[in-house]
Amino acid sequence: MAEAERRGLPNIRNCVDSIKTITEPEHVKLFSKHNVLSKIELHAREEILLENYAKTLNIEAGAMLNIGRRQILPAAMEFAGLVADSMNTVSDAGASCAAQKKLLTKVTGLMDRLNDGLDTLADAIVKTKAITSIEKKADAYKDKVVPAMTEVRAAADELETLVDADMWPLPTYAQMLFVR
Repeated sequence: MAEAERRGLPNIRNCVDSIKTITEPEHVKLFSKHNVLSKIELHAREEILLENYAKTLNIEAGAMLNIGRRQILPAAMEFAGLVADSMNTVSDAGASCAAQKKLLTKVTGLMDRLNDGLDTLADAIVKTKAITSIEKKADAYKDKVVPAMTEVRAAADELETLVDADMWPLPTYAQMLFVR
């Protein structure tokens, strides 16, 4: 990034902004000059690419919402229940349950973070789907939905490291990398 900036090169950081460069005046001039694509054709390509981006993100965000609410959050809740039961059993026996308490606090905090992230994602999806301009819709997916997805992903990834692997509803990173 710094090298591109130092050399005066474009440093486009996301797909939407990259797609929008198709219709920059110098690009239109170049494509038109060589009879590759006209200005109208370039605008059509831009619109098609932005629409494809928006549709793809809508599908991915919806899948994330579904997986988060119907698989990850319930698994984390079940695990938290087991930890709480263990904590009560150990405490009733008169022993320290500091480890269970620490784990339960961490897991429930992440569950809250995941749930809040899923609510934010659901809201962002609804608001973005209502936008009629494809350019504004693509921008909203980039600026609102993707950051919400990133937050959900971070909470879920951290929960994966804490929830018992046998209870985790998806293949873990460790399973995908090291187990056949």
